[in-house]
Amino acid sequence: MNLRGLPALILLFASAPLPAVDLMDIYREARINDTRTAAARAHYKAMQERVPQARAGQTPGLELNANRRRATHGSEWASPRQHQRH
Repeated sequence: MNLRGLPALILLFASAPLPAVDLMDIYREARINDTRTAAARAHYKAMQERVPQARAGQTPGLELNANRRRATHGSEWASPRQHQRH
């Protein structure tokens, strides 16, 4: 084994500035870049959107209808135009 280049290698790595990384930073980066975590997060958001949609069918609604008819003398029903001609 050649150990002559070892001191130069140690000096190279010791002199290079390394970013300060702690275990929590590594964990956060892994969670952000993990595809399974991203898929689970997207599924959770989709399920949260279904709750208001499901509740919307239970809310009360209001419906208004109006009809108007005129009767002529006798037993026949007529539209307003027919009634004005008589």
